[in-house]
Amino acid sequence: MNEQSNKEFGFQRVSIKVRFEIPAGDHHSTAALTQWRRLANQAPTLHFLDVCAISHIKTHLKKSPDPDAPVRESISELRKLDVPGNGISYLAAFLEKTSDLNHPKTDEGLVAEVECDLTALQQFFKNAKVYEGGHITPDQILELKGEHPEELGPIYHQFLIFINSLKLYDAPAADKRLELVAQICSKAEKLGILKNHPVVITSVACVYGFVPALKVIKFKEDPAEFNASNALGDIQLIQRIANMSNLILEIWRKQRIGYAKTKFFTDDRDLRLLLECFSVSDVSRNESEGLTTTSYQITTNFARLLPVLHNQAGDIKSLKEDEERSEVYRLLGIG
Repeated sequence: MNEQSNKEFGFQRVSIKVRFEIPAGDHHSTAALTQWRRLANQAPTLHFLDVCAISHIKTHLKKSPDPDAPVRESISELRKLDVPGNGISYLAAFLEKTSDLNHPKTDEGLVAEVECDLTALQQFFKNAKVYEGGHITPDQILELKGEHPEELGPIYHQFLIFINSLKLYDAPAADKRLELVAQICSKAEKLGILKNHPVVITSVACVYGFVPALKVIKFKEDPAEFNASNALGDIQLIQRIANMSNLILEIWRKQRIGYAKTKFFTDDRDLRLLLECFSVSDVSRNESEGLTTTSYQITTNFARLLPVLHNQAGDIKSLKEDEERSEVYRLLGIG
């Protein structure tokens, strides 16, 4: 296998759901697609902020208004987003707060916190528009409390608690890696989780020493200290951002209103590096009997997620590592 094919093989397309449907008539000619991209590059952007960004903004607003006082880097970067035409969305942070099962809030406390967060965003951003400003009602906040982008939310918690029990904070020996991957995939299958789901792939990445995955999951030696909800919330951003972006971009594509681009802002470098390993290319929805099924097609960068099998250029190290990677793909049910 030559160098170029090695690099290409490090990227695997993974379908979170088996079905993927394209609405009738929703096909683009090359000219139309080129025109859409040109307009998209010129159009304003909607920026989704994470929980940490909201926290930094609230802390900043409490400080002295002295314009010469030093500010943290994240605030400087957030200020760059505050331009006319740009949008700022609270939705990613909102969903993370309302689906945190480890730190449940009272109804009154949650409503008050969300309203406080939105007020802070509107105070901080003078030029960019806060997308949800004045549009989220207390009833909507409570309706989304405990909501997950997938109905298996509690099952994912069980899965991550099991993963923490594997003690992956200690790098496993090379001859134990595939055994651990097999255990991870077997547990996922028993719980009804697709083996190629990001929560499973991220766990496998921990076996292979991918530091951002280890820092996002934050394993604890004491099981009582492990926060499965926090880890799950970060991993679910892959689907959450994709789903929200798809809705926004669909409005732009069909009506040429709103935003043609979306971006996710986080000050968490490890979270950002993990999310960069999963590129959602397609999102589709199917409604049947009052239920909506969302399907995602994701291209996964295994060259980064399995670093001990690859060199810095992203090429597989040798035939031995190539065989191990193929076995990982087999266990995950992909490739």
